[in-house]
Order: sequence, then C-alpha cells, then structure tokens
Amino acid sequence: MIMNLSKHIICLLLVFGSIMSSLTGQCTLSAVSTGGNSSYTQVYVLVDASGDIVAQNTTGTFTSVSVGTYTIHALNYDPSNAPAPLPSALIGMPAADVGSTTAGCFNADFTTDFVTRVCSANTCADNRTVCPGDDIVAISSGGNASYTQVYVLADDSGNFLDWNTTGTFPTGALTPGNTYQVHALNYDPANPPTTLPSDLSTGDPLTDVTGGCFNSDFTTDYLCFTILTSCTTPCFETREVCPGDDIIATSSGGNASYTQVYVLADDSGNFVAWNSTGTFPTGALTAGSTYQVHALNYDPANPPTTLPSDLLAGDPLTDVTGGCFNMDFTTDFLCFVLSCPCDFPSGFIR
Repeated sequence: MIMNLSKHIICLLLVFGSIMSSLTGQCTLSAVSTGGNSSYTQVYVLVDASGDIVAQNTTGTFTSVSVGTYTIHALNYDPSNAPAPLPSALIGMPAADVGSTTAGCFNADFTTDFVTRVCSANTCADNRTVCPGDDIVAISSGGNASYTQVYVLADDSGNFLDWNTTGTFPTGALTPGNTYQVHALNYDPANPPTTLPSDLSTGDPLTDVTGGCFNSDFTTDYLCFTILTSCTTPCFETREVCPGDDIIATSSGGNASYTQVYVLADDSGNFVAWNSTGTFPTGALTAGSTYQVHALNYDPANPPTTLPSDLLAGDPLTDVTGGCFNMDFTTDFLCFVLSCPCDFPSGFIR
C-alpha cells in the first residue's frame, strides 16, 4: 500500500482541537506503518534532532515528549535473526547503532524512511512540517458559512506576519528551522472587528484584533508549521517492474467515503498519468528509469481546485491544491524501476 508512516487529511475545523500539544509543552507524537512483514517483529523508534534514540515501543505512540523536533522510524525485523543491539538497548545513543554488532535481518531503510514530528511549547492544535519552498496550507471548514473567513500567519510568539482568504502562504521569505502559526478568523461582515488583520503591521500581536463579532478562539486555537532546513522524500518502497509489465499500486489507508485516484509521476515528481485503479501500462515509459505512484484521497464535496485530471505531462504534482485531501499526497509514494534485465535486488518491504 502507499503509506509512509501515516496518512492525514488536510480538512480542518475552525475549532481545530488539541491533538498533540498540552499547556505544559509536552506532546503525544504518533506514527503508524502498515507495510511490514507481518511475521516479523515491529517496533517504533523515536529519535531526536541529534539522531539519538529517545524511546521505542510497539505502538508508534509516544507520550510526554519534550519540546523539540523528532523523527519516528519503524524497525521490522526477523525475531529469529534479530539485529544487535536493538533500539531498547540504545536509549540515548545513535539510532544508526542498531545492528552495529550483529546485522541480523531488518528493513534496510530503517534510518532513512521516517516521518518528522514537532512538539511545540505552544498550544497548537496540530504541529506540521513543511519543506523549504513548499507552501503552508491550512483549511478550515468549521466556521459560520455566512460570515467572512480569513487566515492569518503569525510567528511562533503569535505576532502578525501576513493574512489572506485562502490559507495558503508561500514560505520563500520565511526562515528554515522556525515555527509559524496559522489562525482562522471567522467574523460577521455586518459587525466586523474594529481592528482587522488587514489593519495590522508586521510584528503586531494578534490580540490587537478586537471588537465586533468573531470566533472567540481566534488567538488560542491554531495550527503550527515548522519549516524544515532540508527535505528528502525517499520512496516508501522501491519495486522492480520488467518493461512491458504493468505498474500496479494499491492503497488502503484513505477515507473510504472519499474519492481515491492514483497518479503516475517521473522520478522528479512531475505528472505523467492518472487513473482510479493504480495500474499503469509501461509500454510508453523508459526502460531503466524510475517512476513514482502517489495516492490522492479527497473529499468529493470539497475537491482540490486543481485535480490530476487538470495536469499536463511534466506539471509538478504540487500543483494539486485547494479543497480537502491527504496532506502527504506528494511526499508518500511508491517507486517502480523499469529494470532491464530484471535484476533489481530484493529488499525489505515495510
């Protein structure tokens, strides 16, 4: 299936709700992997920004995590040929030391295939990471539909940076490594705040938005986005396909009431084709090249404004925007190598 460690839907309510952070600055961070060998032992490993193991368990949910940036890795190993040392013996030591004494048999992408999670000291409804150059995207569907909805970008102290009506903010002028907030303001156009976001200057506190009739949780209920200093989007899994055979991909991680389509892209993430089956003929593809298959799971009542059917060959998949769809559409994918002859080494499937 097409899932890295988790699949999310980027359709948010105005009252975002507390998901990851608490007032104490400690968080619950979670990730799930469904691609492992079911006869093997699966453990999840929480790793800090220095590459050291903080904790490990069999659930993928880590509680009382301190403020910071972390990665969560899945280790899927043969219990009859386990690596040594295991993560449980390496708390406080580098994750790269897993299997350093005895290699054993485990997924080779243990250290390179992960999800990033951020625990912020603020009361973010959700903490998300954004690759440098990618847009911050926040959508709220929980406001009064007859009211005016705007989105406000703030720094990590809640001071004004920008606003718009879309919830999409470019990151080009933002600082990698920093965390930013997005707030939704839903107000009565017949009785607007006396101070609107359009009246604010850079650095003004959002508490300056006062008067009129608007959602009372405007300043206290928000999403956090951390701009990563760098991004790699490794394939969830790489498979060999002989030229002439079909590429076949399936995903079971989406919302069953949503529309599911599959998108074929080149190795740079540029559009090649799409369909609703996940099966792509390889006759017109290039032998020796690598292709990606992404799963798009979207709300048919609130579809992306740009769908795969709107794309032309060579368009970046990041052009799929708007509406409500899985936020890992562009970053969580399978890779298929058209190997000729078919000699791609068999690896671990996680």
